[in-house]
Amino acid sequence: MAMASDRVQDIPISQIRSSRLLLLRPLGPRDWAKVAELSESMKAMGQLQPILVSEQLSDGTYEVVFGTHRLEACKRLGWQTIRCYVRTSLLDANAAYSPGTAPEAGVQIHPEHFPLLAATLRRTGFTNPIFQEWKIGQRFGLSRPLSSLLEWHVRGFADGMLGSEVEISRNWLQHVAARPGPYYSPLLAILDRIGVPFGVVGRILPDAAFVYLPELFGQLIPLQVPSATF
Repeated sequence: MAMASDRVQDIPISQIRSSRLLLLRPLGPRDWAKVAELSESMKAMGQLQPILVSEQLSDGTYEVVFGTHRLEACKRLGWQTIRCYVRTSLLDANAAYSPGTAPEAGVQIHPEHFPLLAATLRRTGFTNPIFQEWKIGQRFGLSRPLSSLLEWHVRGFADGMLGSEVEISRNWLQHVAARPGPYYSPLLAILDRIGVPFGVVGRILPDAAFVYLPELFGQLIPLQVPSATF
């Protein structure tokens, strides 16, 4: 999961903290069996694949993004350092994906209504995201928390197209790896309430019922999408 902007370095294991995702799913018996298997492999062949960690935090530590099994295997072997990809910037990492364009399917309004829509979204709790991938033709992008793990992101483009997604919160490093889901019904309700005419272009998918959080062990944690309230 390394990006072009990541750098590789050996970091003391004492400076690496476990991922906060372990609060959602602690290591279980199958995980420790995997750690034992990796320990034997790494003892014989060394560390073949770096783990992925955050950039250095204010307390001097790094947080694991992917690679908990390998980290635990290194601890079991008594190693003092572990080779890591260091995510140099969440913004750069997110921008390393395709620059993108306006959505081919979605909701379209006249761009002259953007100021009204943006002002309405802000009144309902939307703010400028900490970081976001600005796609070609994008004119605004606002997000609002739906839970501690999920947020709603609305984008407006020069041709009047609107994108509306539910995604992993930018407060979590896994935001850059998780796939967002469509979330148009609440946006349509807002447009209807403020009297902005709109059209539907192409086929928009039903609202996502779940968004999947990439966990440290190659599986996905399903997070139920709550209903938006205004």
